[in-house]
Amino acid sequence: MKYTYILRIDCGRSKLKIVNDILGVDSNSNNYWEQILIEEALDPPVNFLDRFLNLLEGKYHKLSMVGVNKDDISVWMYYEYDEQCNISFSPEGMKRLGDNQITLCISCWESHSKNTS
Repeated sequence: MKYTYILRIDCGRSKLKIVNDILGVDSNSNNYWEQILIEEALDPPVNFLDRFLNLLEGKYHKLSMVGVNKDDISVWMYYEYDEQCNISFSPEGMKRLGDNQITLCISCWESHSKNTS
């Protein structure tokens, strides 16, 4: 099991440094702004919604001043699983996403690491 969480802002290369400065965090990409968190099977749970929304809240006005709108922002969850796939979110986290007009995208796939002999 492995989770990868990504906060992605489609802002183009020319605005990466400006978005870095506004959010106070450097991008993990050179093509668009993004922050990546990885959670392995034995890691403690990561509250990625809170971490990402804490970066954004209070900064939407500054982002809009440089041409970044809320519809340019998305949160991604990639989940690689071995057996059953279960995903749940707290009502508070979902409400917070909705209140911030942020899109949540989820992609799941079964791991091929199972022994098939």
